[in-house]
Amino acid sequence: MRVCVDLSNPEKGRAQYARSYLYTESDDNDTTYFLLYQLKVILLAIEDLHHFLARKAKEIHDAEELVRRTSAVRAALNPRQLALINHALKTPDARYTVQSHRKSHGVSYETARSDLQDLVSEQLLVHRRSGHAFVFSPVENLRRKLKADM
Repeated sequence: MRVCVDLSNPEKGRAQYARSYLYTESDDNDTTYFLLYQLKVILLAIEDLHHFLARKAKEIHDAEELVRRTSAVRAALNPRQLALINHALKTPDARYTVQSHRKSHGVSYETARSDLQDLVSEQLLVHRRSGHAFVFSPVENLRRKLKADM
């Protein structure tokens, strides 16, 4: 009994699913065909997950390595700012506020505000007003900017 699963094409996937179901019906309701098909689908999903996790781990490692190797940035920034830049490299759509930075690092409002303003001065973050507060986000070309500073 050989079960082939090709999920790269949705039409093939539906046909294979239907075939496994029909084999079950035509063989005295032996669900082995159907279960084997489902297990192959699960194995493919796990394999895809492993590839995704490996890719994400490499992205995180590359981001940390980039910050570590960028001596100009390391010299100009404190550990809180380096942590924020690391996070920004991993999640480019992240948004930061003085309050969120203050809470995540356990510092005063003035220290958090100063940290973020310094990152704006270094052109690593941009800010915009949202109501009464400022929202900070990474510059669009943050990774390229850091590579240029190496």
